Amino acid sequence: MDAELLASLRALVDANRLRIVGRLAGGPAQAQALADELRLPLPMVRKQLDALVRAGIVEARPDAPGTFAARADRIGELGRGLAALQREA
Repeated sequence: MDAELLASLRALVDANRLRIVGRLAGGPAQAQALADELRLPLPMVRKQLDALVRAGIVEARPDAPGTFAARADRIGELGRGLAALQREA
């Protein structure tokens, strides 16, 4: 299994990270807005965002400081990687 694929999948194991990615798939948001919408403590949201950024699933928006967005290209790659694994099985 590709190490990058595995690292990204590991980042999505956490339920709160999945919730954050799901919300960001609908559009960019600031950390505080995510915390409010998902009813999670802000420090937890920031920690989860850091992990998702490191995994390449989420990016900080350079045009809007403090705003994060899901990387649709990377999420698509994950889907294709999972489909390839299924074909190999």
